[in-house]
Formats: sequence, C-alpha cells, structure tokens
Amino acid sequence: MGDDNILGITAPSTTTWLPWECARAELDSLIRQQPVPMVRLAHVEGPHGSGKSTGMLEYISQEVRTVSPETMVIYVPSLDHEATLLCAYFRSVASTHAYLRDSTLIGLQQDTESTLHLATIPQLRKVLRQDIFEPTLPNRVALLLDLEQAPTADGELLLCELVRWCRDRLSDSAPSQRRLSELTLITMATFSRPPVHKLLAEHLQAQCRHIVMKEGGVGHGAGQSTSLSAKHLPLVVHGVDGIFDTVVQLYAIEPTLEIDMDRERCRKTNAETSALLTKMASADPENELEILVSMLNLVEIGGHLMQGDKQKGSCAVIFMDTDDDELYEPLVSRCGQDDIGLSTIRKGASLVQLVDPIIYQGPQIVCVHPDFPYALFIPRVVAITSYMAVCDRMVFDVSIGQFLLTRAGWSRMDLWTAQSYALKSWGPEAGEIPFYYHDDGLEGADFEDHFDHLELTSYAPAYDSEVMRLSLEICAPWPDRGADRRDDGCLAPLPAVSDARLLSEMWRRLVNMGCLRYLPDCRVRPALNGPRALRALEYLEETFAEALQESSVEFNVALAYFMAGIEDAGSNSTKRVMARIAALIMSAGDIHYSTPVQELQAALEDLKGDPQSSAELTKKLRAEVAAACRGVGARESHRGVVWIKLGLFLAREASRDVADDEDTRTAIDAQSFEDGLAITRDLEHLAGLDTSEDPLGDTDLQPHELDTVHREIILSWPHQIIMFDRGAERTPIDLTSYQRMALTEVLDGVDSMTADHMFAFSYTPIRRGPGNYISHVTEVPARLVQRLLRERGPLFLENQYPLVGKS
Repeated sequence: MGDDNILGITAPSTTTWLPWECARAELDSLIRQQPVPMVRLAHVEGPHGSGKSTGMLEYISQEVRTVSPETMVIYVPSLDHEATLLCAYFRSVASTHAYLRDSTLIGLQQDTESTLHLATIPQLRKVLRQDIFEPTLPNRVALLLDLEQAPTADGELLLCELVRWCRDRLSDSAPSQRRLSELTLITMATFSRPPVHKLLAEHLQAQCRHIVMKEGGVGHGAGQSTSLSAKHLPLVVHGVDGIFDTVVQLYAIEPTLEIDMDRERCRKTNAETSALLTKMASADPENELEILVSMLNLVEIGGHLMQGDKQKGSCAVIFMDTDDDELYEPLVSRCGQDDIGLSTIRKGASLVQLVDPIIYQGPQIVCVHPDFPYALFIPRVVAITSYMAVCDRMVFDVSIGQFLLTRAGWSRMDLWTAQSYALKSWGPEAGEIPFYYHDDGLEGADFEDHFDHLELTSYAPAYDSEVMRLSLEICAPWPDRGADRRDDGCLAPLPAVSDARLLSEMWRRLVNMGCLRYLPDCRVRPALNGPRALRALEYLEETFAEALQESSVEFNVALAYFMAGIEDAGSNSTKRVMARIAALIMSAGDIHYSTPVQELQAALEDLKGDPQSSAELTKKLRAEVAAACRGVGARESHRGVVWIKLGLFLAREASRDVADDEDTRTAIDAQSFEDGLAITRDLEHLAGLDTSEDPLGDTDLQPHELDTVHREIILSWPHQIIMFDRGAERTPIDLTSYQRMALTEVLDGVDSMTADHMFAFSYTPIRRGPGNYISHVTEVPARLVQRLLRERGPLFLENQYPLVGKS
C-alpha cells in the first residue's frame, strides 16, 4: 500500500541540517504552560542528525523535572538496540550531556534518582499490557516516542495501546492509586504524520502541537544550513573487483592506509575491542551495558569524533543487497586483502553487530542491507553509495487480494535515510560528503528530476507484510478485562490509519484459520478464539520473536498458529513431526544437492516441452533425493519440499552427523540443521515432550496422523493453497487470488495427473515477476482440501477483494 494519503505521512519540512535548538522556544512554551494542564501533547519534526535523541532529549528531561521533580521521563527509540546504545553513550566519556551521564537507566523500573528511562517498544508494550510499573505507578509521566519512518505492526500497536492506557489512567473513574495527574506525550520524527496527531488529540481530548524545526529559529546561525550533494553513479561494477575499486577511487580510503592512519594503534585498539565484543555477546544486560561503556571510552567517539579522525581511518557506507554474492563476495575478499574493515547491518542485527562499525578503528566499509530502515550513527563517514535502486519488499496487492514479494523502487524517504548517515556523522559539515546513487535506468537522466518523481514513502510494513499480525493483535483483550465483555474499553483503539475493508478481510481470514471468532453481540471486532490463539499470540510477541523476524510477518501468523497447534495435535509422533516442520520453516532448512542431483535438475529444465520424458526424469530425480532421506520424510518425499526437508533433517538427526560436505551428497545445510534442532527441542519442551532418543521411530506416522499434519498445514496456510488442473499442469492457480502462477520447481505427480485436480501449499510468498511465480511447494491431499471447502464454504480460501481474471 504505497498511497501516501493512506499512510498519512507528509514530507519533511526541510532536508537540510538544522540543530534541535531551532525548536527550543516552542518546547519551552509547551513544558512551561501555566496553569499546568493535565495533558500536554506535541509532535516534533526535524531532520536526522539534529540532536532530537541527544541534546533535545537532555533538555526536555531537565526542563520537565525542573517544573515537576517527581516526573518519570521515558524515551522510546524506534530501534530497540538504540536504548542500550544511547545509555552507554550518555555514561561514556564521549558524551557531552552531563545531566544524563549518571542518571539514565534502561527499563521502566521507577527510580526517583533517575532523570531518564530508556525503553524499547516491546518493553513499553509489555508494561502497558500488564499495567505494571515497579514499585508503583508514577503520578506524573513524560513520554517521548520516536515514530518509525516505515510504520511497523509493533509501532502501530504501541501507539494504540499507549492511547488506551493513558485514556484509562486519566479518567475520573480511575482509582486514585492508578491515576495520572499529569501527562506529557511527545512524538518525534523527520516527517509529519497527521493521523497519529489526530489519534492522540481525539482520544486524550487535548490539543496536539506540531513543532517544526525551521531555518532562522533560535540557535540556527548563518552558514549552518547544508544539504547533501546527490550524484548519479554510472554503472561501473564489472568483474570481481569492480565494487571495491569504485569505493577506493571515490572515497580515498586507500591513501589513509599509508599517509594519515596510525595503523599500529588501530590494530591494538581493535584487538582490545574485539575481545570486549566477544565478551559482550554472552553477557547479561547489565554487564552488556558496562562492557559497551568501556568500549566507547576506549575508542573516544562522540565528543572527540572530530579530533584526529584521519588517524582513525575513513568510513564508506554502501547500501546494497548483501545476499547478492556477485557483489558482496568480491568485496569481502578485497577488504581482507587490503586490511579494510567490513561490517554488515540488516534487520534483526544483534547489538554486537551494530556496535562493531561504531567502534572500529581504521578504514572501513559498512554495508547496509535494504531491510534495515533506520539511520545508525557511524563515525568518520566520507561518502555514501546506493546500489539499491530496487529491493525486495512484501506488499499486499489490493487488486488481487494477495501478499506478494516484489521488487520495489526506493522512495524519497529511503534516500533521505541513506543521506542521514552523513548528517549523523558530521552535522553541518555533511554537505561536503558526496552521495552516489546507482540506477541502470538513469543513464543520461537528471537525478534531481528523477528524485522529484519518486514516491514519498513506498512502504509501510504494518499495512503490508505485517497487516495480518496487526489485525490479530488489535483484537486481543487486555488482561484486566474479560474477552467476551461487550466493552470497547477492553481493546486498544483502532490504528490511526487503516483501510476498513482490508482489516475486515484480514479478520475474516483469521476467523477461517481459527485464530479469531465472531461474537454473537455484533461487536465490530472479533475476539481471540481460545487457548491456541493465545499461544500463537505469545509466540509472535515473545517466545520465538527473533527467529520469526527472519520470514514474512504475514506468514509468521500462519507459522505461529501452526506451532500453537502442536500441543493439541493428539499423538506424540504427530507433535514431533509438526515441531520439526515448524523448525525447518523458521531455520530456512537450506538443502545442498549432490552433483548428480544438480545435473538431473538441469536436464529437467531442458525438457519442459516434453511431458513424457520430463515425467520419467522427474521420477529418477525424486528417487535420488528420496534415497538421501530417512523416516516419514523419505516415505512422503514425493509430496514435495516440506517432506524432503524433514527426511533430510531426520537423516542428520538419526546419524548425529553435522559434517558440511557440499556437492558430495544431498543433505540439509549443517547450520540450518543445528538451528532447526535447537528450535525443535524448544517446541517439544513446550509440548511436554522429552528429547527423542529414536527420532526415526518417534516420528513415524500412521495414515490418520499424517492426515492430522496435512489438515493443520491447510488450516494454517489456507491462503497459500494452489490448484493444478489437467491441461495446465505447469501454471497452477492460486486459490486466493485466482491468478495463474508459474512454478519454479517440479512437483512429483504433476506430469502424470490422473485426477482432475491436485492441490499443494507453499510457506513462502508468491513472487511478482513477468507472471507471478511460486516456489517451495508441497502437495496436500485433495480430499482434505475438498472436505474443508464443504465444511467452511468456498470463501474459506478466497478473499472478498475484487478478483482480476477470475473465471
């Protein structure tokens, strides 16, 4: 849903560098209102690098506590790890913010000595849900919240639940010990999002100020305004060393190796910080923070950044798809040869991975994957390059009512975020740092004209890939109210931006799955449907949150619901098989095929126009793969990828073989096996099962148990079912959108169908291309699909959106 009107985001007022002091007078007016109102609301808009999360945060904390010393001040950044990074920075010698140095805490424990509490979005959501502040609810709260550039389900749910919590605690009917007497709520962003301001104002019944940093404001002196240069980088990446050579030429990193940099000092510092990073990776949160403070003190960043920067080496930031081996592997090789540091930042990065490029001493290249939507502080940035004119994004295509993985172009917001790495590094001097933008389609075109035609913001996960989870969680009651009460107060307010038809469709799908149920009292929203739905919600929010981040959130709901069904699956064998299937989906379960199998696959590609020869070769291929499988996976391997992966997983598990010998045999990747085995053990433990000593025997299924597994698959992924029909075996129909799909792999039985129809499912999204195509396909019994259609009606699989090309 790339419509800016639906998202409600408006362009930043300025893209030039401005200090936060430009908004100081208006912040003063807000905080020092007389008489003191019960509710103060504001949205502060200012560019990256302006000091909103440092200097302005310190100023607001100090002013609020000067006016009301007992006020609890909370700041929630949009990037979870930023809470730890900021706290460590404030406590280090690098910080120039003395007021926050010894009085900043991570977490929401009430402490009268602390001036600032830094919290993550999940931490605040949990506290709001459970209504627990330790030891007691503070009487006065000042909350500063970073709005996300690309709204996520977590961010939207936090806004909804925050409004609900504040509304209840400001109510005259709230018990005195649970009532707020004063609330200051300030949202911050580089842009304006009026629907959020409207949500706050309407539900909290107070005016929401819009404070914008403007040129000529207080603290903004002449000559400080600067904008980054935007240059089009022609296509220069040819051969193995192309990308590295380009970086060296443009950024003058190489000369720093011989001229300016104290190499011996850098090596010594890096050795010390590397040891600390290793220690931090296994530390508890309190020790983790202490170690991080020690590292920042050691490398003297922050306030000392501008002093002797050349002796520490330059940094180049490259936006690129780090999964593209053709680009990334040569870069890894050359950086190793030339003693240049290389770091990668992407969605789900650990704290250690984020800290590494911040503290590294010496010339380095930082690769930012397009799935990381934040601007991180990186010191000594001398230039920025974007090799990502397009990137993969999950969207909900309203025209066909289906989730698609598509190649989407960068928006203006994406480019501003890329440029902000320079603003955060240098502030007013960032205008001297070149920004190179690579796009094959721009040869000879004017970049400025191209930029003006880009969408403002093309992606909002909350209303695209994560809309299923958003729709599920806004139906979850709060713990202090009954799920069946006819009382809108037991639910968080609906999101500020929503397509009612889209939410309705997601609810209908969740009802079909069994996650939600409609109540007889005609409430607008359905409710959670029993213990299994609650378990699915817990899996999404806590237990497997990190592992589930690796896949599309739309399918996370399906996977979480499948996992939640393990406990009720009947026999222990069925539970163990479902646990392993879920683990393999979560851990990717990559397969290394032997050389003979690869040769057969290539030969099969050449025989697409010869059904008879293709069918014969398919049988031979399946026999080769099945020979490497064990147990129930081997027996059912003819059905497709899920059972093949299970069979290969069981082969490793039964033999306790973790060797990784690519090409010599067909096997599950060793790392995927180890990850999958750890998740399997967790799921079996949650289901009350002991660790299996005989994985082949303990996962052997009887026919009725096999039906149970298939039925759970269909119920969990009902909108990933495809149908093959005779005469068009190679282009199955997606039964949700009624669009024909191209198949990227051969499914046994397709070329020798005897029935009119054959059904299969995929746990991966449909990919948009020249004709949408689907992969990772596994056959499910037609009789089970037909039985569910009889039980629940044809709309069990379809959607209520306009269907293009349905016949």
